[in-house]
Amino acid sequence: MSPALLLALVALAAPETGRLELQRFELVFTPRAEGTAALLSRTIEAERDDLARRLGRDWGGHTLVLLGDGPDEVAAIAPAGVEPPRWAAGMAFPAQNTLLFDARALRADTGRQLLLHEMAHLALGRAAPGAWPRWFQEGFAILVAGEWSLSRYTAMYRASLGESAIPLSALERRWPDGLSQVEVAYAQSYSFVSHLYEKGGEQTFRRLIDHVAEGAPFAAAFRSVYGVGLEEEERAWRETLSSRFSWVPIVTSNATLWVLITALFILAYLRIRRRRRLRLEAMELEEQAKEAALRIAMAEAERAAAEAPSTAVEPPSEDDEEPPRTTH
Repeated sequence: MSPALLLALVALAAPETGRLELQRFELVFTPRAEGTAALLSRTIEAERDDLARRLGRDWGGHTLVLLGDGPDEVAAIAPAGVEPPRWAAGMAFPAQNTLLFDARALRADTGRQLLLHEMAHLALGRAAPGAWPRWFQEGFAILVAGEWSLSRYTAMYRASLGESAIPLSALERRWPDGLSQVEVAYAQSYSFVSHLYEKGGEQTFRRLIDHVAEGAPFAAAFRSVYGVGLEEEERAWRETLSSRFSWVPIVTSNATLWVLITALFILAYLRIRRRRRLRLEAMELEEQAKEAALRIAMAEAERAAAEAPSTAVEPPSEDDEEPPRTTH
């Protein structure tokens, strides 16, 4: 196949796209994602302003936002050389100043959280490419997006007991693979970044961002801003976990209450079904007993009839016949 023909086939396979130009964004979308793009265009500039305030800086350049509807369209509209996983709802590419979204995910109840999460990744990546520990990136993105949940609280409770805690140094560049460990990694990242916010406030957090953006290594910038080393602060944070996380919110949460209510309904249903089964079994046994009693009665009647003496009347003999009478 010639290169010209291959390029022609690729062009035919590419989806048609529309475009919306905003102050700091360009939205490129497939026809099925047009409505989502229109809604996004009304809020994305304000969301960027709020994020810039939290960071203390905006990122430069015009950001490209690519919107497809469903995994196939997302893959078709993705940047050149990118093969997004089919489960990916959103991705950030700081080097290209580009965001990629599945419009279906943006239309969901958690769509705003998804947008803020990926914008936070883009903002950090644009401020200082490759300078941020993975735990800091994820913790900041969860904080900005407000993605704290009961499952992550439960993960932190387990970590506070020492059952599944992961040193932050282990999360510098490599993320765990197992599902339960991944949940702990995200939860710890959020908890530690929140701890930094509480300790020094937003102004101190912004100074950390500024130092790294100006070229300082993260660990050195951290010590300069917070006055302690990262490992020392991690130990201090871990000492607070037992007081921060307990079993009470887990067992009193709405989700847990609904689980308990559901369990009670299931238990009641199983008890009713068991009673019905026992009743049917009792009725079946009663019916079998009646049939057995009837068979026994019939058998006894047949035996009694067979054993009784014969009472049949023999026909009279010829000698016993009365002679005919003559009438005169």
